[in-house]
Amino acid sequence: MGELNRYLTESATEFNERYQKKYGSSRLDRFQGQEQKTLKSIPTRGYEFGEWKKAKLHDDCHIQHRYNFYSAPYRHRGKELDVRITASNIEIFFNQERVAIHSRRPDSHRGNYCTNKRHLPERLRAMEELTVARQINEAAKVGPCTEKVIATLLTAVSHPHMFLRRTMGILRLKSRYGAVKLERSCEVLIQHGFSKPRVKEVERMIKSPNLDRQPRALPIVRKPNPHLRGQMSFKTEGENQYGSIKPDGSVSEGVIAERSSGDLESQAPGSLGQ
Repeated sequence: MGELNRYLTESATEFNERYQKKYGSSRLDRFQGQEQKTLKSIPTRGYEFGEWKKAKLHDDCHIQHRYNFYSAPYRHRGKELDVRITASNIEIFFNQERVAIHSRRPDSHRGNYCTNKRHLPERLRAMEELTVARQINEAAKVGPCTEKVIATLLTAVSHPHMFLRRTMGILRLKSRYGAVKLERSCEVLIQHGFSKPRVKEVERMIKSPNLDRQPRALPIVRKPNPHLRGQMSFKTEGENQYGSIKPDGSVSEGVIAERSSGDLESQAPGSLGQ
C-alpha cells in the first residue's frame, strides 16, 4: 500500500508539471498563478446539519422555538420567517437573507429570551407602555383580581413583554367562558398563591366544577387581648419599657410594670396571685 501511494504521488506530480503547448504552461503553473489566490481557507469547524421550520414574528419582536424566544428585526413583525435550527445556533431568514442569529438555548430551559437590542424599534419604551397599559385596562374591565394577575405578569418581570403571550391568552378566556368565571378563577388562584398563573391553570380552574363552591377568604379580625404584648412594649435598644403599677396593684394594659425591690419585700409570701 505504501509503494502504491508513492507511485500515485510521483505520477500526479509528473502529470501536473508536464508542459502543455496549448496553454504555454503546465497545470501546476496555471494553478499557482491564477487559481490558488481565489481559494478560500478551510472552515475551522465542520458542517452542521440543520432543521428548517417557519415561525411568525410576534409583536414583541421574538419568534418561539420550543420553550424559548429569539429576537428578529422589528420591521418583520407579523411576517412568516424561515428558521434554521442547528445544535448550536438559531438562524432566522427572510427571503433567503439571514436577518438574525442567536446561540441556541438548551431545550431543557424554558422562558429564556435571547434579545438583540438592535432588533427592537427606537421607540420601544412608548410601545411597551402602550401595550402594557392596554392589557391592564382590559383586565380591569373584568375585575380587580384579573387586573392584579395581568399587572403582575406585565410589570413584575425583567422584560416588559416576557409574558405578553400569556396575558393575551388569559384575556381571551373572557370571550370563551365569560368575565364572571375568569374573575372568580383569578381570585381563587391568588388565594392559593399563584401570582403568575399560566393560561392552562386559569382555564383548568374555570372548568372546575367546584369553582363556585371554593371557600372565600375572610379577613382576620383580632380582638384586643390585655395579655398580648406587641413591639411597642419594647424599646429599639432592646431594653424593656416598664410602666408603673396602678394604686390597686394591677398592671396597665400593653406595658410591663417594674416593681421595686422594696415592694417585693413588703409583699407577704403567698400573696402572689391573690
